[in-house]
Amino acid sequence: MAAGSDDVGMKHSRSEHIFQAVFDQVIEISLRWKLYLQLFDSGTDNVDLLNASGSLVFGLLQRLMLYDIALAIARLTDPEASGQGKYRNENASLRSLISQVRADFTDSDSEEVEKLLGRLDMCVKQIRLHRNKAQAHADLQLSVQGLPGIAYDDLESAITTIQELMIITGRAAGHNIFHFDVIFPYGTDGRKLLETLRVAQRAQKEMSDEVRVSKSKATVQDGEPRKMS
Repeated sequence: MAAGSDDVGMKHSRSEHIFQAVFDQVIEISLRWKLYLQLFDSGTDNVDLLNASGSLVFGLLQRLMLYDIALAIARLTDPEASGQGKYRNENASLRSLISQVRADFTDSDSEEVEKLLGRLDMCVKQIRLHRNKAQAHADLQLSVQGLPGIAYDDLESAITTIQELMIITGRAAGHNIFHFDVIFPYGTDGRKLLETLRVAQRAQKEMSDEVRVSKSKATVQDGEPRKMS
């Protein structure tokens, strides 16, 4: 029996809801990753500047940003649902979205999606292990034995692959997505922070130089010979 218009409308509405939920997550990951790159992967001069401006603060910020991005990737790569029976909960994940729009893939889309999912699974294996055993929970055995770190290349490759998958699934869902190059409002991004810190560092240096010159002059004056009366 053919599906009625109400059924089709409900399916479209559900697909659109899942698409928007997943799309928003991908945008957020792209934004945070770009900020991270601007601050911590834009040259040794900038890293030196951050360390000179507050190494403890920016070191903690760097770790928190990486953990946050890793957690977001782990959520996006969750299965369609978690739990079983009455405890089964659907996830707003990539696989859930792909399941909704799979019927609208072309043959080449389907082939590309499967290839990308295979690559993504490889990239996120360690990321998901960290989420499940160290970040969302504290596994005692791994706390004692230690857990290998998350590779930078895995994070970068996972984000790129997620973006590629989102472009294909978005097209199947009726959305034309061309890229995920986030554009920040002027004066609000990592570059602006670095520029502000650099200006402050120069001002501090100039002030220190002025104080040093002033002290030097005072020392010379104090040591000048005095005329005997």
